[in-house]
This record gives sequence, structure tokens and C-alpha cells, in this order.
Amino acid sequence: MPIKIFASEMQAWKDLLYACAAASDAIDRRLRQAGLLPLHWYRVLVELAAEPQGSLRMWELADRVALTRSGITRLADRITDAGLLVRQQSRQDRRAIFAVITPEGRTAVDRTLPTYAESIRKHFLSHLSREEVDVLATSLAKVRQAVRKPEGGAPR
Repeated sequence: MPIKIFASEMQAWKDLLYACAAASDAIDRRLRQAGLLPLHWYRVLVELAAEPQGSLRMWELADRVALTRSGITRLADRITDAGLLVRQQSRQDRRAIFAVITPEGRTAVDRTLPTYAESIRKHFLSHLSREEVDVLATSLAKVRQAVRKPEGGAPR
């Protein structure tokens, strides 16, 4: 038996995809115009900067920024070439590779943050009430938790 989805449900899904893509494009464009980190680079580096040691296993980083393992590897290659992160092999598990933010990476994150925050406000938050932001945050957290990838990176 086919699964039914209401037109309003399909429209909500389409609007979510469009809003994410359009806001991300606008934010990335603003960051690049200001000569700052591209949005995808910023997302990777800010995750590393938030960690006490400034590092995450590559698969953990991929999960946090919603990329495949091959996608995070390619992106990390470009960020590494720019000197903003390094990769280190684990001393305990030779198979494990960590992405580690460099001091230059931390400086780039700090420089990018004000424009990033201003762009989020302009291209996302300014279109929603405080209550709508709270409902959206709660709703998306539920979805994220439900589809979250377990350790090892394979979807549930």
C-alpha cells in the first residue's frame, strides 16, 4: 500500500529544502564577498574550535557537518592546503585520523564569526518571530535526533 503524504506536508518539506539552500547560498556569498571563510569551511572549523583539544575524528566531523566520509576528506584536503587544519593519526588507534584546527584556523573562525552571525540574522532570523524560532529549533532537533547517525557513521 503506498504511503500517503498530504500536500501541506510535502510543501513543508520543499520549503525547508529551499530555505536551507537559499539562506546558505546567501550567507556563503556574503562571507566570500567579505574575503572570509567559505560557509562549508567555517562549519568544519567552528566544530573543531568548539572542542577542548580542537580536534575530532574525521567520521565525527563528517557527522557533525552532515557530509559523507569522502566529502569530508575532500573538504579537509582543501582546508589543510590553506593551513587551517591538520590531520593527525591517533596514537592509540593507528586507523583513526583526527582533524585538528590550527592557530590560523582559530583566527579565521574568530574573524568570520561576526559576519556569519550578521548574515544568519539577515537571511534567516529576521523572517521569523522569536516563537517561530523556538518551535523550529525544537522541531528540527527532534528530527535530527531521530535520524542521527550512530558511532561509525552508518545511518540507523
